[in-house]
Amino acid sequence: MLCSDGLNAIVSDDTVCEALTSADDPASIAECLTSLALSFGGPDNITVTLINVTTRSQKSTSPSLVLGAATTVP
Repeated sequence: MLCSDGLNAIVSDDTVCEALTSADDPASIAECLTSLALSFGGPDNITVTLINVTTRSQKSTSPSLVLGAATTVP
């Protein structure tokens, strides 16, 4: 995971770890983390990038995703 300080300055490392292991879907995880930062006041931009690294011998069952934003601010 790569993120901006809009996430890691607001959401604790333990909470981030919980979110990263709570689901298999990268989009759901990114949305969860973004929502958490917003719910804690998120005064800065919030950027979350998730990267799944596998060896060549492994085939991923998840499609690659390119998202402009995981969520939008109302």
